[in-house]
Amino acid sequence: MRKTLLSALCCLLAALGVKAQTPALERVEPMSWWVGMSNPNLQLVVHGNNIAARNVVLTYPGVKLKAVHKVENPNYLFIDLNIFSSAIPGTFPIKFKKAGEKDLTYSYTLNKRDRSAGRAQGVTSKDLIYLIMPDRFSNGDVANDSFDNLRERGIHRDSMFSRHGGTFRGS
Repeated sequence: MRKTLLSALCCLLAALGVKAQTPALERVEPMSWWVGMSNPNLQLVVHGNNIAARNVVLTYPGVKLKAVHKVENPNYLFIDLNIFSSAIPGTFPIKFKKAGEKDLTYSYTLNKRDRSAGRAQGVTSKDLIYLIMPDRFSNGDVANDSFDNLRERGIHRDSMFSRHGGTFRGS
């Protein structure tokens, strides 16, 4: 009964011309960027239903549309921008136009770059956690190979998924 109702509903929706589809403009990546970056080039990835059939238009001081790349999949566009050092932080529309259809618009934001002292320091030892797996070391103490409170008792060095019994003393 349930399958019959679902089938009937699908037939009705198809007869009415209702189709499941991706949104006309699903997303733009990256969603925003910063002014004053050392590399002025930025490429946006745009995803939306048949977005490649549209023309890209944008006007914002300090931002130049360099190129639009279409790929085999019509639901993707790649937009090359040049963000000049003269660009100011703000939001501007990127329009996707197609004759006879309503324009699609994405509000793109250029953020102010945070240049405060100590903001960018690179990766240090404070950023990392070292996971030590002594079980994979040599077995330097056989007295601690088996415990009553462990589900797996004994060691099985021939299996990569079993306990090996390694210790720091054996490293």
